[in-house]
Amino acid sequence: MGNAIGNLFGTVIVGTTVFAMNLFFVGAAGVLRLIPLAMPLVGRALWGLLVFSCRLYYLLLTRLAPLIERYTKINLLSGLWRLGTTLAMSLVLGLVMLFVAQISITFWSVIPFVLHGLFVDFAWDEIPGLGELQMGVRT
Repeated sequence: MGNAIGNLFGTVIVGTTVFAMNLFFVGAAGVLRLIPLAMPLVGRALWGLLVFSCRLYYLLLTRLAPLIERYTKINLLSGLWRLGTTLAMSLVLGLVMLFVAQISITFWSVIPFVLHGLFVDFAWDEIPGLGELQMGVRT
């Protein structure tokens, strides 16, 4: 009698484990099938975030640039000064995020923020809505 109950519990445990593994693998396969459909959405979300950060940097730099130019004769909105400023802003933002999230600051954790600063500078002239008001056909 005790052996039969032991076999019953063993069969239930093995069956439940196999069923749970089956659910896991079916779920994983479902997620893997959705990845190609989700990638354009993820790409658009990343692009939107980068455009938002470009516009935020533009708002900050256009307010700060006249003050800096008045005292130091440096134009923060052009050339290497803009590159340095966007890199510095991205690094400061990234270091604050890493500090708040209590993530150790390493070379590899800082690289995404350096790339973000480079992207903001290189895409500065390409992002619609930056600069003066644009009406009509884009040139």
